[in-house]
Amino acid sequence: MSGMRREVRACLGSELYHDVDMVNSQPTLCLQYFSARSLPTTYLGEYVRDRASRLREVQEAMRVDREAAKGLFLRLMFGGSPRSWCTEYGRLDEADQLPAFVRAYQRELHANMAAVLKLPENAAYLDHARARASGRATANWTHHHLQASAFSYLCQDLERRCLDALRAAVAAEGWTVGSLIHDGLMVRRRRDRTQEPLDAAVLRVWEAAINTSTGFSVLLAEKPMEIVAAYLNSSSSSRDQVHDVEVAVPEPEQAMVTVADVVTVTRSVLGALEMGDHEVKRAFLGGLERTVLHLDVVASSSMNREEDEDEEEEVSDSARPTRVTLDLLSLALTLDGIEKGYLHGAPPRGLEVVDCDLGSVHPSFVAGMKWVTTRPSTESVTFISNGSMRAQIDVLNFTKPADRSAKVNLPDMNKRGTVMSARKLDTLMGAYTGSIQHALSHALGLGGVMVTINNVNCQNLTINGGGDAESSSQQQQRSTDDDLIVSLLGAHPGMRERWRFSPDAKSESCNGMYHCDPATHVWRQVHNAFVEDALVYLFKSAPLWASLTKEDRRYVGGRRGSSEMRCMLARKVLHEGFTHLLDENPDVFAVANGLFDMRRGGEFRPVRPEDMVMTHATWSYDGTLAAAKRPAVEAFLRQVLPVDAERRVVLSYFAGLLSGHRDMKKFLVLTDRRAGDNGKTTFAQLMSRFFSSYAVPRGTKFVCKGSFDKDRDSHDAGLAGCRGKRLMVAEELKGHMTLDVAMLKAYTGGRGSEVEGRACGSASTFRYIWQSGFVLIFNEGDAPKFDAQDQAFLGRMVVVPMRSKFVPLDARGRHPELDDEFVFPMNKELSSEFPSWCPALAEILMECRDSGGLDAIPESMREWRTDIADAGNTLAEWFADRVAITGSPRDAVPIRELWDLYRSHCDLEQGDNSRVSQREFKELALAFFRTKRDAGVVVKDKAAIKQEDGGFLSVRWVVLGIVISR
Repeated sequence: MSGMRREVRACLGSELYHDVDMVNSQPTLCLQYFSARSLPTTYLGEYVRDRASRLREVQEAMRVDREAAKGLFLRLMFGGSPRSWCTEYGRLDEADQLPAFVRAYQRELHANMAAVLKLPENAAYLDHARARASGRATANWTHHHLQASAFSYLCQDLERRCLDALRAAVAAEGWTVGSLIHDGLMVRRRRDRTQEPLDAAVLRVWEAAINTSTGFSVLLAEKPMEIVAAYLNSSSSSRDQVHDVEVAVPEPEQAMVTVADVVTVTRSVLGALEMGDHEVKRAFLGGLERTVLHLDVVASSSMNREEDEDEEEEVSDSARPTRVTLDLLSLALTLDGIEKGYLHGAPPRGLEVVDCDLGSVHPSFVAGMKWVTTRPSTESVTFISNGSMRAQIDVLNFTKPADRSAKVNLPDMNKRGTVMSARKLDTLMGAYTGSIQHALSHALGLGGVMVTINNVNCQNLTINGGGDAESSSQQQQRSTDDDLIVSLLGAHPGMRERWRFSPDAKSESCNGMYHCDPATHVWRQVHNAFVEDALVYLFKSAPLWASLTKEDRRYVGGRRGSSEMRCMLARKVLHEGFTHLLDENPDVFAVANGLFDMRRGGEFRPVRPEDMVMTHATWSYDGTLAAAKRPAVEAFLRQVLPVDAERRVVLSYFAGLLSGHRDMKKFLVLTDRRAGDNGKTTFAQLMSRFFSSYAVPRGTKFVCKGSFDKDRDSHDAGLAGCRGKRLMVAEELKGHMTLDVAMLKAYTGGRGSEVEGRACGSASTFRYIWQSGFVLIFNEGDAPKFDAQDQAFLGRMVVVPMRSKFVPLDARGRHPELDDEFVFPMNKELSSEFPSWCPALAEILMECRDSGGLDAIPESMREWRTDIADAGNTLAEWFADRVAITGSPRDAVPIRELWDLYRSHCDLEQGDNSRVSQREFKELALAFFRTKRDAGVVVKDKAAIKQEDGGFLSVRWVVLGIVISR
């Protein structure tokens, strides 16, 4: 089956199998594979999220069909070049017309391809590519060719893993797999549900199984297998014959007739011509075979006479029906030739405009001008004069009558104008339709018979699938949009609970629609195209589809109808302020296959729609996997945090982040004294992988002062993306940066810190409760600046000494420092284990939630915090040299005495250039000595000091427990 054309597979298996496909398989898998390795995915991500728009850009720029555009992006993914694609499709001279996105996509993909093939885990693919190439004519191959071949093996292997997981999931649910088909498979239909499509909930369960097994998130869809249904219903002997369909004309005045299903096929082909839909047309070509349609047509002259309703006239011989024979396969091929003449055409291509004078459209036009018409895109029609006067008319919003307008350009006269008149626009539309009618009727030898696209009208002769005139009139009338959406909601009662429209979340291509996945019960904001595709799918589910008229089916399945249905659904599920409910429950931590409920002691349970979960970690919890991986996780934690008391504090902090309640008024600082390779970044990567979507990416700018003034995506506008987040990691902080102390204090101030701001580029505001904790990372001696005098801020800082050192081993497995304390072998491939470690880490953190690790900070962590605070104090070294700590309350030194000593020091050694003011000196002294309280040093704002005569003198700002060194 996998080697057959899809049309043949449809013929053989449409009544036996469901065709299940992984949507946009390889780009989707590559996107996740690159992201997991921290590679850039800007353009690949854009292609995956909005593939339809990117394909349409290539189609319109290069005048190719959708399959060719898809082939371009797949070619680039596997090392190909735009030039080779342009050569294949005869567009080499137009290569510079390719959208700029294509080149950027190519650069990103090829750079990532080279990067992943350098990883040791992928060495086998390069070896396999070399082995396969050795027996072929590959003399001209470069290293790039080998990389492209190896990368294709990697992608196919990823796809195979997902397909194996899908096959296992299908079998586990009691279904039978008939065949593997590229990136999908054929699932045997159930006997009692022969014609029904697969339930979407079943597909979601299989998607979850793939994610659990492989870690990849894919979208499954059932591909229709109905393109040759009319062909399947005919006998094998009749398919080899010519079929005649007789069409009688009962009354010339009315000329309303009934024909067989083959006429519906013809109408669909004609509709495909009008919409430029290559896929639909090709699908119907397989069912046309050699069917012949005979039409009895009345000459146009006899249909234009004036008649008296009360007077009967005898029909002359010239007005009697004339037999016209149409070979439908030839008709389709003729339509294809006409289409190539006007779709995306340019002079001398295009269709001639006949029997229509466009002189009335613009005052500068002259009567008798000759025009041709083309269709540059699905939304525009162009008329170009082919005479001495150069002129062009562009009709915009062609498929939207209410928004339709026309632009006129006369380059010789340097004139431009806009046409908005309904009468003139009707003239242009009539000229466009007439040009197609003329080309079609003359190509088929119909003479003066006029054919109207879609309705297949031959002058006053209408071909349709109805019976008499009354029933035909009823058939042409479709249901209202409201009736259609009400019938859909009635057929699928659960829709009202799983769809929401929030008008304050609108964007250009994602108009505020939210969908709750029936398999995972996780809410997500969805693209307009997703909504429209889902509505069409739900309409086509039995028995609703069978109850709709043909006009309703055609309308719902069309672009305009699906768009209108989306708008009608939005009205029915409107919920003002819905976005404020999402991720507002701080007592749950959601993952791909459920959530941990903190109100029930961390119990793992399925997600329910009322949990209003949108943000969730991308990994799946598996108790068996957690038990298997826990020893490795605990061993790593003991290495990267070798002191038990310090490790308990750190794990308690991260355990607290599983809940959104910020009761602990703390934030972590990871630093070292061993010049790097301490595991800071690796440990942060593990925690970021664990929290995944709950983690805020790139938090460095966020925690630094001044970002709000320079970056529109910081603090105010950037806060919108922090809703529901639990972890913010700020890496690579530097000494020239300054921490935003006020912000850090505000968001670590305990439960209930409310955030309010205005969305970037919008007048709408947002408000939510802050749930995220902070982890700051910097290297030894490179601490960012902060106000060391702010004791409240220092009290919230928990400094984590990263004492370990990870060293690479030589070929004999040795290193000179390996025997030192807290020195361990380096494992460069350790991060590849992190996805499978997450379930075990979850169990470890759950056990640390109520351990009280943050209640008693070890003395070693306090000492490191003091050192960091002193490093930010410009006079810390001077105080340490001039003062000895005794810890005795009998020893007292006024700060004024220290100031006099400092001033003498500056006068004698440094002049006045480096002297700080007396006020600043006092603040630095207070900050320095307050950090020594654990050594018995106490700062008093007023104290009585004993004088030499035995008396006491009251002095302001005195430090007890120190003496001046002599």
